[in-house]
Amino acid sequence: MQNMQRILELSRQYQSLNLSAVVNYVFCCLLLYSCTHSETETSIRLSPSFYHWQTELAITPQERAYLDALKIRRIYAKFFDVDWDGQEQEAVPHAQIRIDTMRLEGLEIIPTIFITNRTMLHLPQGEVGVLAHRINDLILRLGQQLPDWHASEVQIDCDWSSRSQGTYFQLLDTLRQLNVGKDIALSATIRLHQVRYAQETGIPPVDRGMLMFYNMGDLEDWAEPNSILNLKKAQPYLTSSYTLPLDLALPIFHWGVIFRAGRLIHLSTALDELSLQDTAHFHKIGPGRFKVVKSTYLDGYYLYTDDLIRLEQIDQDSLLAASRMLREQINQSETRVAFYHLDSTTIKKFPHENLQACLQELAEH
Repeated sequence: MQNMQRILELSRQYQSLNLSAVVNYVFCCLLLYSCTHSETETSIRLSPSFYHWQTELAITPQERAYLDALKIRRIYAKFFDVDWDGQEQEAVPHAQIRIDTMRLEGLEIIPTIFITNRTMLHLPQGEVGVLAHRINDLILRLGQQLPDWHASEVQIDCDWSSRSQGTYFQLLDTLRQLNVGKDIALSATIRLHQVRYAQETGIPPVDRGMLMFYNMGDLEDWAEPNSILNLKKAQPYLTSSYTLPLDLALPIFHWGVIFRAGRLIHLSTALDELSLQDTAHFHKIGPGRFKVVKSTYLDGYYLYTDDLIRLEQIDQDSLLAASRMLREQINQSETRVAFYHLDSTTIKKFPHENLQACLQELAEH
């Protein structure tokens, strides 16, 4: 109401102008009021981003055009893994990133570190500070591949449990202390079970969390329809009472799950039906299900007769349904939505218009 009174006062001041000018001026004021009012009603802003999980960060022209079409300015890039070396009895880094800076201009690179839960289970309390310093130093060293780079955020990815919580949270605390006064936020990935059982697993001492809304089914069960995105299994795990500010991560990847004698033996990334069209070696036994009828190599992995393959992928309808389900999880005015993950194969299956539709579903909060 105050905005409308102000508009009328301004219009009276311009009575000396011709009628056309006054009408145009008032129309512009009403348009400005409408936009401001709309922003207040929506009250949230979604910031799209991508994960990059390959050892070499080298953006292709097609990938850059894809990112630009979605107005993406943030990449969560896996800088390295940390795993427990049983022989050396220490935590060691693996798969350190190599960065090609071409086509990275205008993109904020967020270093993301994957730490296995077994590392946290085996790491002695007295070694937590040592590991935190090593992680911090390696991030800085690898970041030197980027010109004039300063990390505004560091993300730690670890599927911790109630048993590893104490060690893991101590590691996070130490990492925060190492970067006090450097304007570097610390975030952590959050799995669904850590949301549902927050009292048991705890809430990590970080600035914000990234809810990983995928890998929720039973990967090792041949009868599982889709372990990447199973919304029926996800629903009971969602709660709006999680106290940490949450960003959201959605899957757009696919893979093949290979079984032998009833047991999962291998995951083949980016496997699809085109790879299994050789009927001399593969026989389709159901939607997304194949049987090996003659031993052969597949993507460098040797398969035996009677091995079974389950293909898992995400379709657009499932992604939109996941977006609708996640609306109630938005608990901050500015929410980052990260898609996992960026590569040329993935973006061919998901035109940028599909992801834009997903963001629009989330925005209808």
